Amino acid sequence: MKAGAVSMNRRSGIIAIFVILTVASVVTFRIRSLRASAAPATPCSQVIARCHSTRLPNLVLTGKMTSGALRSVDGFDLTGVISFDEALRRAWSYSHHETAKTVRVVLGSADASELRWGTGKKLFYAIDWTGECRPFSHPSPSPGQSPYPTCLVINWSTAIDAKTGAFIVEGPG
Repeated sequence: MKAGAVSMNRRSGIIAIFVILTVASVVTFRIRSLRASAAPATPCSQVIARCHSTRLPNLVLTGKMTSGALRSVDGFDLTGVISFDEALRRAWSYSHHETAKTVRVVLGSADASELRWGTGKKLFYAIDWTGECRPFSHPSPSPGQSPYPTCLVINWSTAIDAKTGAFIVEGPG
C-alpha cells in the first residue's frame, strides 16, 4: 500500500472515532441533563393544588432499568419531551388521586405496537400513585367481629405520551 493511502485511511479512521465520541458525549450529556433537571422533584402540591401526595424523585430509566412496561431511554432522542411536572399535571387531569400517599413520575420507553399504545418504539411517562385509599362497600360484620376496613389501599399508574402529553392508559399497578 502507498504511504498516501495509509495516511488517508488513518485520517478517515480518526475522523470516524472523533464523530462517534462526539455523538456519544452529546447523548450522555442530554441524559445527564435530563436526570439533573429531574431532581429534586417539585412537591406535588406546588404542581397541583389538591395533590397532597409525597413526591418521590423523578426517574429516568437507563441501562437495564425497568418500571412496569417501561424500559431504558438509551438511544432515544429526548428532544421535545414534556417536563416531569407537565406529565404529572396531564395525569391528574385524567383522574384525581387525592388520597395517594406517594407519587413518582418515571420516563421510559416502550414498544407501543406491542402494548397497543400506538405504533413503534416511543417515550412514555408513567405516573405511579401508591397507597391510595379507594372506598368500598361491604356487609356489616357479625356481632363481636372487628369492623371491616373502610377503604381498599391500591397502587395506580397512568401512562402519558412523553412528547405529546396525550393520555395513553391507566389502571391498578
